[in-house]
Amino acid sequence: MSRSSPRAVVARVFLGGALVAGLALVVPKFVRVLKSDPLAKYRGPEPTSEDNSVEMSNFDWKAYNKSEIVAKAHVEKASTGEDRGSINLTSVTNGVYYESGKSAFQFETRNAVYFNDSDRLVGKQGVRVFNEKMDMTSKEFVYDPDKKTLKVPTRMVGRLEGGDMKAETLAYHVESKVFEIGGIRWSGMVNQEKTKSKWSFTPQDGGPPVNSKTRGAVTTFTKFKATDGETIVLADGGEYNKDTEVLVAKGNVKYFSIDANLSCAEVTVFRKEKRAVMTGAVDMLIKPKDTPAQVVSIPPVVPVVPDKIAKDRPQAPSDPPNKEQQNSLRTGDNIREYPIAVTAARIEYWYGKGQRRAHVSGSPQARQELPDGTWRMVWADRGVYDGEKETLELRAKGNLPEVRMLNSIGDDMRAVSVLVSTKEGDDMMDADGVVMDMQVDDDELPEKKDKGDGGTSSPPPISGQIKK
Repeated sequence: MSRSSPRAVVARVFLGGALVAGLALVVPKFVRVLKSDPLAKYRGPEPTSEDNSVEMSNFDWKAYNKSEIVAKAHVEKASTGEDRGSINLTSVTNGVYYESGKSAFQFETRNAVYFNDSDRLVGKQGVRVFNEKMDMTSKEFVYDPDKKTLKVPTRMVGRLEGGDMKAETLAYHVESKVFEIGGIRWSGMVNQEKTKSKWSFTPQDGGPPVNSKTRGAVTTFTKFKATDGETIVLADGGEYNKDTEVLVAKGNVKYFSIDANLSCAEVTVFRKEKRAVMTGAVDMLIKPKDTPAQVVSIPPVVPVVPDKIAKDRPQAPSDPPNKEQQNSLRTGDNIREYPIAVTAARIEYWYGKGQRRAHVSGSPQARQELPDGTWRMVWADRGVYDGEKETLELRAKGNLPEVRMLNSIGDDMRAVSVLVSTKEGDDMMDADGVVMDMQVDDDELPEKKDKGDGGTSSPPPISGQIKK
């Protein structure tokens, strides 16, 4: 009979490019304005009436700390209260805050209040704050010089690090450079393999708002959902280092793509090396071809010992499986027609162009369910996937035949190593150190020869190297 062997396949694993989450801002350091009456040089002699307020219209306002300018703006109207403890600014445009004499950020607002005694500044109604990193609008901003903290306590929209942003709150601690954003939603272009793709960064469906915290180059963030339209990533939290370009997603990590769905405890992406490492009960579902990316349950794969499977397998029925079932289990042509469940302890994947490869370790196993209750399984100590050559090599731990392929009709192949093609339509397989048990129909056995003493001779068992 024509005999073919099952073919293993490994789909590309996730994070061909990484999501830049949290996103650092550069927010200016505020410095104090002179505590003296800032309108003094614009007004004449002190009024003699009991009304101590002062008003001026349509002029350029400037504030200094000693001889160094710290703020300026054009205002349609400025007035002081009767106690002259504050200045009310109306229709503020072309506002600039400086740090060490250099422009830090610009602002616009319908109304602002500057408090002389505390140097506190509050912008209200139609607030816009912008610099080279951000451009956002809101209802209010507050700068507290005692805490050296800038806060935007109301909902904001705008641009952040080249992407569209919405957020509920913002706080920037100037001295420590810690930057916190509450309820952030971000959508923008992310560099991937010399191209850019648009990623959206939002809360998980029905989940809490995403909060982020930045300290220097490192941004941490809470439970999130990220997608580029073709890939969906979920995690309980993560961390991104802008300097080293290392992204870590932690806790209930889920990845959904056209080729495969994957879950694990943690993923680390080294963007400079174009390398991703997945650890902690890595379960992967290689999907049938032409299946869209969507959030679905990823069934956990319970590791089993192949000898236990063989022992507990029901006895073969008196009627052997039909030819169609046999051919379906033994061919690789249908490998992408049904899902494949894979489990491993660790997957390390290099995704750079021309360098695509993966190391799968921790006794990986794979199981594929076919129609009519039939199935096939594969075990190995480790696997090496070559994405450029489109091959998968399964290896045993030593020189014993511990790479194993088993199916529901009783075919049982053991080998020291197996090399299979993952190209669609290519049924190539090389195996070393093979021992095989195979279910064969009586009418397919070679004709027995008479040994001359009335007995018959049997064909030798299949062993050695198989090449196809």
